[in-house]
Amino acid sequence: MKKLYDIIINPVSGKGKGKKALSSVLKFLNANDVDHKIYLTTKRGDAEKFAKELTSGEEERNIVAIGGDGTFSEVLDGIVNFEKTMLGFIMSGTGNDFGSHLKLNKDPERAFKDILGGWVEYVDFIQLKNSRCLNICGTGIDVDTLIRYSQAKRKNKLTYLTSLFKTLRHPSYYEYEIHFENESGEMEQIPREPCLITAVCNGNSCGGGIPISPSSKSNDGTLDLIFLSKPTNNRYIAAMKLKKGKHTHYPYFHHIKTKKVVVEKKDNEEFTYQSDGELIKDNKFTAEVVSNKLKVFMPKRKLEEK
Repeated sequence: MKKLYDIIINPVSGKGKGKKALSSVLKFLNANDVDHKIYLTTKRGDAEKFAKELTSGEEERNIVAIGGDGTFSEVLDGIVNFEKTMLGFIMSGTGNDFGSHLKLNKDPERAFKDILGGWVEYVDFIQLKNSRCLNICGTGIDVDTLIRYSQAKRKNKLTYLTSLFKTLRHPSYYEYEIHFENESGEMEQIPREPCLITAVCNGNSCGGGIPISPSSKSNDGTLDLIFLSKPTNNRYIAAMKLKKGKHTHYPYFHHIKTKKVVVEKKDNEEFTYQSDGELIKDNKFTAEVVSNKLKVFMPKRKLEEK
Protein backbone atom coordinates (compact mmCIF):
# COMPACT_ATOMS: atom_id res chain seq x y z
CA MET A 1 0.00 0.00 0.00
CA LYS A 2 1.40 3.38 -1.02
CA LYS A 3 2.10 5.92 1.69
CA LEU A 4 0.13 9.14 1.78
CA TYR A 5 1.94 12.35 2.68
CA ASP A 6 -0.12 15.17 4.19
CA ILE A 7 1.63 18.44 3.32
CA ILE A 8 0.89 21.49 5.47
CA ILE A 9 2.30 24.55 3.72
CA ASN A 10 2.55 28.20 4.68
CA PRO A 11 2.64 29.77 1.18
CA VAL A 12 3.67 33.22 2.43
CA SER A 13 6.63 31.98 4.47
CA GLY A 14 10.01 33.44 3.66
CA LYS A 15 8.62 36.22 1.47
CA GLY A 16 7.79 33.89 -1.43
CA LYS A 17 10.03 30.96 -0.56
CA GLY A 18 7.00 28.95 0.51
CA LYS A 19 5.33 29.14 -2.90
CA LYS A 20 8.57 28.27 -4.67
CA ALA A 21 9.17 25.33 -2.35
CA LEU A 22 5.64 24.03 -2.93
CA SER A 23 6.03 24.31 -6.70
CA SER A 24 9.31 22.38 -6.59
CA VAL A 25 7.88 19.72 -4.28
CA LEU A 26 4.71 19.21 -6.35
CA LYS A 27 6.73 18.80 -9.52
CA PHE A 28 8.85 16.16 -7.79
CA LEU A 29 5.88 14.32 -6.23
CA ASN A 30 3.89 14.19 -9.47
CA ALA A 31 6.92 13.00 -11.44
CA ASN A 32 7.46 10.18 -8.92
CA ASP A 33 3.79 9.24 -8.43
CA VAL A 34 3.79 10.00 -4.70
CA ASP A 35 0.36 10.13 -3.02
CA HIS A 36 -0.15 13.44 -1.25
CA LYS A 37 -2.68 15.98 -0.03
CA ILE A 38 -2.03 19.70 0.30
CA TYR A 39 -3.25 21.85 3.19
CA LEU A 40 -2.68 25.58 2.63
CA THR A 41 -2.60 27.88 5.64
CA THR A 42 -4.14 31.34 5.32
CA LYS A 43 -3.76 32.60 8.90
CA ARG A 44 -2.06 31.84 12.17
CA GLY A 45 -3.48 28.72 13.80
CA ASP A 46 -4.34 26.92 10.56
CA ALA A 47 -1.26 24.67 10.69
CA GLU A 48 -2.10 23.61 14.24
CA LYS A 49 -5.73 22.96 13.27
CA PHE A 50 -4.76 20.82 10.26
CA ALA A 51 -2.27 18.79 12.31
CA LYS A 52 -4.83 18.22 15.05
CA GLU A 53 -7.46 17.01 12.58
CA LEU A 54 -5.00 14.69 10.86
CA THR A 55 -3.59 13.09 14.02
CA SER A 56 -6.69 12.70 16.19
CA GLY A 57 -7.33 9.12 15.06
CA GLU A 58 -5.45 5.81 15.12
CA GLU A 59 -4.34 5.92 11.48
CA GLU A 60 -0.63 6.36 10.77
CA ARG A 61 0.16 9.82 9.41
CA ASN A 62 3.14 11.13 7.48
CA ILE A 63 2.95 14.91 7.83
CA VAL A 64 5.29 17.27 6.03
CA ALA A 65 5.44 20.90 7.15
CA ILE A 66 6.71 23.46 4.63
CA GLY A 67 7.53 26.84 6.15
CA GLY A 68 9.68 28.43 8.80
CA ASP A 69 10.20 27.74 12.49
CA GLY A 70 6.81 29.26 13.33
CA THR A 71 4.97 26.89 10.99
CA PHE A 72 6.93 23.91 12.29
CA SER A 73 6.05 24.87 15.86
CA GLU A 74 2.36 25.23 14.99
CA VAL A 75 2.26 21.78 13.42
CA LEU A 76 3.95 20.34 16.52
CA ASP A 77 1.32 22.05 18.69
CA GLY A 78 -1.44 20.27 16.81
CA ILE A 79 -0.16 16.69 17.05
CA VAL A 80 -2.49 14.53 19.15
CA ASN A 81 -1.31 10.96 18.52
CA PHE A 82 2.49 11.04 18.58
CA GLU A 83 2.76 7.25 18.35
CA LYS A 84 1.11 7.19 14.92
CA THR A 85 2.67 10.37 13.53
CA MET A 86 5.89 10.89 11.56
CA LEU A 87 6.81 14.52 10.90
CA GLY A 88 8.95 15.96 8.13
CA PHE A 89 10.28 19.51 7.75
CA ILE A 90 11.04 21.41 4.56
CA MET A 91 12.58 24.83 5.14
CA SER A 92 11.10 27.88 3.43
CA GLY A 93 11.22 30.50 6.18
CA THR A 94 13.38 33.55 6.73
CA GLY A 95 15.62 32.20 9.48
CA ASN A 96 15.21 28.40 9.25
CA ASP A 97 17.12 27.97 12.51
CA PHE A 98 15.73 24.63 13.62
CA GLY A 99 15.90 22.95 10.22
CA SER A 100 19.49 24.13 9.89
CA HIS A 101 20.21 22.80 13.38
CA LEU A 102 18.96 19.37 12.27
CA LYS A 103 21.12 19.70 9.13
CA LEU A 104 18.16 19.15 6.84
CA ASN A 105 18.66 19.65 3.12
CA LYS A 106 17.95 23.24 2.09
CA ASP A 107 16.76 22.22 -1.38
CA PRO A 108 13.01 21.33 -1.18
CA GLU A 109 13.20 18.48 -3.68
CA ARG A 110 16.21 16.87 -2.02
CA ALA A 111 14.60 17.39 1.39
CA PHE A 112 11.55 15.44 0.23
CA LYS A 113 13.77 12.70 -1.15
CA ASP A 114 15.19 12.36 2.36
CA ILE A 115 11.65 12.12 3.74
CA LEU A 116 10.77 9.39 1.23
CA GLY A 117 13.88 7.56 2.42
CA GLY A 118 11.93 6.86 5.59
CA TRP A 119 14.75 7.34 8.09
CA VAL A 120 13.08 8.46 11.35
CA GLU A 121 14.71 9.67 14.56
CA TYR A 122 13.34 10.95 17.86
CA VAL A 123 13.74 14.69 18.34
CA ASP A 124 13.23 16.47 21.66
CA PHE A 125 10.89 19.42 22.07
CA ILE A 126 10.05 21.90 24.82
CA GLN A 127 6.70 21.71 26.61
CA LEU A 128 5.40 25.09 27.77
CA LYS A 129 2.21 25.95 29.64
CA ASN A 130 -0.17 25.98 26.67
CA SER A 131 2.11 25.23 23.72
CA ARG A 132 5.17 23.37 22.47
CA CYS A 133 8.46 24.78 21.24
CA LEU A 134 10.97 23.17 18.89
CA ASN A 135 13.89 25.55 18.90
CA ILE A 136 14.31 28.25 21.56
CA CYS A 137 12.12 30.07 24.05
CA GLY A 138 13.17 32.89 26.31
CA THR A 139 13.15 36.55 27.14
CA GLY A 140 15.37 39.63 27.23
CA ILE A 141 16.79 41.60 24.32
CA ASP A 142 15.74 38.90 21.87
CA VAL A 143 12.13 39.81 22.69
CA ASP A 144 12.86 43.53 22.32
CA THR A 145 14.53 42.74 18.99
CA LEU A 146 11.56 40.65 17.80
CA ILE A 147 9.19 43.50 18.61
CA ARG A 148 11.29 45.87 16.49
CA TYR A 149 11.60 43.24 13.76
CA SER A 150 7.82 42.68 13.65
CA GLN A 151 7.31 46.39 12.99
CA ALA A 152 9.75 46.47 10.05
CA LYS A 153 8.38 46.63 6.49
CA ARG A 154 10.97 44.21 5.12
CA LYS A 155 11.80 41.06 7.07
CA ASN A 156 15.06 39.23 6.44
CA LYS A 157 18.27 38.34 8.27
CA LEU A 158 19.71 41.82 7.76
CA THR A 159 16.55 43.39 9.20
CA TYR A 160 16.85 41.16 12.28
CA LEU A 161 20.48 42.18 12.83
CA THR A 162 19.58 45.84 12.35
CA SER A 163 16.80 45.45 14.92
CA LEU A 164 19.27 43.82 17.31
CA PHE A 165 21.79 46.65 17.05
CA LYS A 166 19.04 49.27 17.47
CA THR A 167 17.98 47.46 20.64
CA LEU A 168 21.56 47.48 21.91
CA ARG A 169 21.70 51.28 21.70
CA HIS A 170 19.51 51.48 24.77
CA PRO A 171 19.37 47.94 26.17
CA SER A 172 17.15 46.92 29.05
CA TYR A 173 18.79 44.72 31.66
CA TYR A 174 16.09 42.54 33.15
CA GLU A 175 16.04 40.70 36.46
CA TYR A 176 14.20 37.40 36.72
CA GLU A 177 13.67 34.67 39.25
CA ILE A 178 15.18 31.69 37.42
CA HIS A 179 14.97 28.15 38.74
CA PHE A 180 16.28 25.02 37.07
CA GLU A 181 16.15 21.32 37.83
CA ASN A 182 19.54 20.14 39.05
CA GLU A 183 21.07 16.66 38.83
CA SER A 184 19.31 15.64 42.04
CA GLY A 185 15.93 16.50 40.55
CA GLU A 186 15.50 19.50 42.83
CA MET A 187 14.70 23.03 41.67
CA GLU A 188 17.67 25.32 42.22
CA GLN A 189 17.72 29.12 41.86
CA ILE A 190 20.23 31.14 39.87
CA PRO A 191 21.49 34.20 41.80
CA ARG A 192 19.47 37.16 40.60
CA GLU A 193 21.35 39.72 38.52
CA PRO A 194 20.61 41.99 35.52
CA CYS A 195 20.76 40.09 32.25
CA LEU A 196 20.52 40.64 28.53
CA ILE A 197 19.13 37.25 27.57
CA THR A 198 17.58 34.26 29.30
CA ALA A 199 17.08 31.47 26.76
CA VAL A 200 15.97 27.85 27.02
CA CYS A 201 17.39 26.02 24.02
CA ASN A 202 16.62 22.79 22.22
CA GLY A 203 18.23 24.07 19.02
CA ASN A 204 21.46 26.03 18.84
CA SER A 205 20.64 29.28 17.01
CA CYS A 206 18.07 32.03 16.58
CA GLY A 207 17.57 35.07 14.35
CA GLY A 208 18.68 33.27 11.20
CA GLY A 209 21.91 31.72 12.45
CA ILE A 210 22.99 33.51 15.65
CA PRO A 211 24.55 30.58 17.58
CA ILE A 212 23.40 31.47 21.09
CA SER A 213 23.87 27.88 22.31
CA PRO A 214 26.47 26.27 20.01
CA SER A 215 26.64 22.93 21.83
CA SER A 216 22.89 22.26 21.98
CA LYS A 217 21.64 18.89 20.73
CA SER A 218 17.98 18.14 20.10
CA ASN A 219 18.19 14.44 20.96
CA ASP A 220 20.06 14.34 24.28
CA GLY A 221 17.05 14.54 26.59
CA THR A 222 18.13 17.86 28.10
CA LEU A 223 17.69 21.58 27.56
CA ASP A 224 20.38 24.24 27.56
CA LEU A 225 19.67 27.18 29.84
CA ILE A 226 21.64 30.15 28.52
CA PHE A 227 21.93 33.21 30.74
CA LEU A 228 23.80 36.27 29.47
CA SER A 229 24.37 38.73 32.29
CA LYS A 230 25.42 42.35 31.77
CA PRO A 231 28.52 42.30 29.50
CA THR A 232 31.81 43.35 31.01
CA ASN A 233 32.98 44.67 27.64
CA ASN A 234 31.33 46.96 25.08
CA ARG A 235 27.81 45.69 24.39
CA TYR A 236 28.30 46.01 20.61
CA ILE A 237 31.43 43.90 20.81
CA ALA A 238 29.49 41.43 22.93
CA ALA A 239 26.80 41.30 20.23
CA MET A 240 29.38 40.63 17.52
CA LYS A 241 30.90 37.85 19.63
CA LEU A 242 27.42 36.39 20.04
CA LYS A 243 26.75 36.58 16.30
CA LYS A 244 29.94 34.61 15.61
CA GLY A 245 29.43 32.12 18.43
CA LYS A 246 32.54 33.35 20.25
CA HIS A 247 30.78 34.44 23.42
CA THR A 248 30.90 31.21 25.38
CA HIS A 249 34.20 31.81 27.20
CA TYR A 250 33.25 35.23 28.57
CA PRO A 251 32.35 35.55 32.29
CA TYR A 252 28.90 36.94 31.47
CA PHE A 253 27.95 33.71 29.64
CA HIS A 254 26.32 31.06 31.85
CA HIS A 255 25.30 27.63 30.55
CA ILE A 256 23.38 24.99 32.48
CA LYS A 257 22.18 21.58 31.24
CA THR A 258 18.79 20.78 32.72
CA LYS A 259 15.40 19.18 32.09
CA LYS A 260 13.19 21.95 33.47
CA VAL A 261 13.36 25.74 33.79
CA VAL A 262 11.00 28.22 35.46
CA VAL A 263 11.38 31.95 34.71
CA GLU A 264 9.34 34.65 36.43
CA LYS A 265 9.59 38.23 37.63
CA LYS A 266 9.52 39.33 41.22
CA ASP A 267 6.07 40.32 42.59
CA ASN A 268 4.29 38.21 39.95
CA GLU A 269 4.77 40.92 37.30
CA GLU A 270 3.72 40.17 33.71
CA PHE A 271 6.42 40.11 31.03
CA THR A 272 6.84 39.03 27.40
CA TYR A 273 8.73 35.95 26.28
CA GLN A 274 9.08 34.30 22.89
CA SER A 275 8.62 30.72 21.74
CA ASP A 276 9.97 29.94 18.26
CA GLY A 277 9.46 33.62 17.44
CA GLU A 278 5.92 33.93 18.81
CA LEU A 279 5.54 36.63 21.48
CA ILE A 280 3.62 35.54 24.60
CA LYS A 281 2.66 37.54 27.71
CA ASP A 282 2.45 35.89 31.12
CA ASN A 283 3.74 36.26 34.66
CA LYS A 284 6.07 33.27 34.24
CA PHE A 285 6.97 30.48 31.88
CA THR A 286 7.86 26.88 32.62
CA ALA A 287 9.83 24.90 30.05
CA GLU A 288 10.32 21.12 30.26
CA VAL A 289 12.04 18.78 27.84
CA VAL A 290 10.01 16.01 26.19
CA SER A 291 12.04 13.13 24.78
CA ASN A 292 11.36 9.95 22.79
CA LYS A 293 7.97 11.15 21.62
CA LEU A 294 8.32 13.23 18.44
CA LYS A 295 9.37 11.17 15.39
CA VAL A 296 11.00 13.19 12.61
CA PHE A 297 12.10 12.21 9.10
CA MET A 298 15.84 12.84 8.88
CA PRO A 299 18.56 12.49 6.25
CA LYS A 300 20.27 9.15 6.76
CA ARG A 301 23.78 10.03 7.88
CA LYS A 302 26.90 8.03 8.52
CA LEU A 303 27.40 6.92 12.11
CA GLU A 304 30.45 9.14 12.56
CA GLU A 305 28.38 12.20 11.66
CA LYS A 306 25.85 11.69 14.45
